[in-house]
Amino acid sequence: MSTVGNFFLNQEYAAIAARGDPLNEINGLIDWELFRPPVIHWGYPKTLIHASNHRT
Repeated sequence: MSTVGNFFLNQEYAAIAARGDPLNEINGLIDWELFRPPVIHWGYPKTLIHASNHRT
């Protein structure tokens, strides 16, 4: 790519990056734990799972 092409590509990227991420505006409104898979403990021995859930 030419230097002029790089310049305009960088200008366009800067303009888009300045807009920010629209998902950040609604991030606090979404309970992401609802989307976490229910089978978190795959591959762990049952003794470790029970020990980690044990409250003293």
